[in-house]
Amino acid sequence: LKRAEHEDPVFERVKQAWDTSQRIRVVNAILKFGFIRFCKIRHESNFTSLPIQDVEVFARAYVYQLGLQAALTLLSSIDCGKALDGDMNVIVHRSLHKVLGPLVGEGEGKDFDWICKAILASLCMHMRIKSHEAFVRMPLTLAEPAFLYDLRQGVAIRSLHRLSFLSRLNSIIEEALDRTIHDVGREAMGQRGCLTDDYSTLDMDLKARYITMEELMYALSDKLSVSLESSYH
Repeated sequence: LKRAEHEDPVFERVKQAWDTSQRIRVVNAILKFGFIRFCKIRHESNFTSLPIQDVEVFARAYVYQLGLQAALTLLSSIDCGKALDGDMNVIVHRSLHKVLGPLVGEGEGKDFDWICKAILASLCMHMRIKSHEAFVRMPLTLAEPAFLYDLRQGVAIRSLHRLSFLSRLNSIIEEALDRTIHDVGREAMGQRGCLTDDYSTLDMDLKARYITMEELMYALSDKLSVSLESSYH
């Protein structure tokens, strides 16, 4: 029988090469849940037979490509003639505001800083690759000309902006999960089916399996109350 398009793909076929439809599914999951939630990304993409390491490799290569193509977008807005005669730091800074401002908003907030750090990390990794100090497993589907063209038209920066927001959101939720797990205690966690005492080895979605929604909402509301109180002082 012919396999449905949305079914979990044959492992060997995906291991050898990601096709465009598979790329779209994984990228959509990354932009929906955030970069680090590899278990959730694999499940949402319907790649449950694929090793989590392969999903992580793809996600890291994707974010690396986002930073690299966003850097090219920034560089294309710089007047090389003025750059040679002026203060390079000032010119690059202006370019950052010119390109990121309409997409991220004016001012240097948390998203602005996160995007700049992501771009810088990709550029540093690119230089390490060029000097043969590092190696990136780049799926061919992440290097297709049409895909790269779209990234350079602003998709890369908008995607980094979304990942920045999701990074902060996931950080808040995971902090609430960690506080709740600490309050629940090891004995109760064991009774709930958790087989490890080292909770740092569990990703965010695995931690959430052992916590009720009521407990998580209480921890989040407590965090929100503290944040509101601090903002008034």
